[in-house]
Amino acid sequence: MELEKIKEIIEKARAAAKTEEFSQLVDHFEAFVLLFNQKDEAQGNPEFLLRLDDSHRKFWGTFEKVSASFGLTPEAFKAYFKNPSNFSPQQWDQMQTIQREIAGEKIVASSPKKLKNNKKMRV
Repeated sequence: MELEKIKEIIEKARAAAKTEEFSQLVDHFEAFVLLFNQKDEAQGNPEFLLRLDDSHRKFWGTFEKVSASFGLTPEAFKAYFKNPSNFSPQQWDQMQTIQREIAGEKIVASSPKKLKNNKKMRV
């Protein structure tokens, strides 16, 4: 995914942030993304790796605080966002598109997928 598109998503998240913790989470995510985007230029630089690790720790620590503010563990918080029944079909499709873009997959128009008949599956 292009850095500019990620920055756009970050700005939307920042505008939607309703708590200080969530604002900090967005800030730490942005810092991590900007550092991570420099990984090729900093190849093997120990100082860079320490800064990247520190940025990741700050992001994760803030993620734990945000999760706790919802009364959830980080694992339960992540599980909530992995469950399509928690979102409208449009929201879910949008989230999946963003996730694929971040993962670097080519985005194509969604079409119904043919399912393989698994004869070993029992219902």
